[in-house]
Amino acid sequence: MNRKLVLEGDYWRLISYQFMHASFRHLFFNMYAFVYLGLMIENKIGWKNFLLIYILSGVCGGLNSIAFHENIYTVGASGAIMGLFGSMMALLINQFFERSANKALLISTGFVLALMLINGSITPMVDNACHLGGLIAGFLMTYLLVFDHQWGLKKISSTIKYANILFLFGAFTYAIFALTPVYQPEEFAKLKVEFDKNMRDFDQVLWMKASYSKSEKEQHVYQNGIKPSKANLLVTKKMAKLNLNEQYTLDKNLKTKLAQETYEAAELLLKDVKSNHQYKNEVTNKINNLIQMQVKFRDSLGHKTQSLYLN
Repeated sequence: MNRKLVLEGDYWRLISYQFMHASFRHLFFNMYAFVYLGLMIENKIGWKNFLLIYILSGVCGGLNSIAFHENIYTVGASGAIMGLFGSMMALLINQFFERSANKALLISTGFVLALMLINGSITPMVDNACHLGGLIAGFLMTYLLVFDHQWGLKKISSTIKYANILFLFGAFTYAIFALTPVYQPEEFAKLKVEFDKNMRDFDQVLWMKASYSKSEKEQHVYQNGIKPSKANLLVTKKMAKLNLNEQYTLDKNLKTKLAQETYEAAELLLKDVKSNHQYKNEVTNKINNLIQMQVKFRDSLGHKTQSLYLN
């Protein structure tokens, strides 16, 4: 599941990612937990509620992951599995099992849950946001669906229970899509490649041979200075239209300054050539400042790459 693709309309990924796993080991342990919890829960709440809780917990886990992570791929059924853990905890807290077994199951399930969440918080590449989203969703859905609730003197019917679940699920989904920005790191990366190519082309302007004629020097400055620096002004204008996170916005702003300085240096160099080098000192200072700026900006930002998160 990719955050950007889901926010752009590939909603089906919120379900399909639950059936994809990164390895056989990943699949085995998820399915082991699924079978264990399924045998404990399904006969208590019914297969329809079990299936609903499983799928919607996975979706809620995916939505929570989208809210917390900017640029990742998430695969695995653990969001849905954690929903079953949440369901199990709701049943245990409300004494749904035999008294002799309920206390032991509550302690052991709570202990396993704590270990899983702690492990998820300290282990790289584990999507704990997905785990928490699924856990809370499973607990709430079980509490609302399975147990008898009264509104005044009347018991709430099953229809109203399902309506409440769908309303809360819809509200949560709407909030995630409404409040989560769609960033455009891939588009920025493509423009960055173009920007860097133009900068490399601009570097050639410094290798102007003294033996060139005046017209050849002007052509050299235009081809290797004016042209690539003007192209980068257009590139930064395209960057300005992108929706970027704070880190990429800073990078964009630095590149905008660099593009402007580069173009000014190219214009000054062309002016110097046309005037038979009357602006030699100004050109030297401008180029030195430009080099210092490039050194300052280069590798100053470490971009996060897309990572595969297991859940």
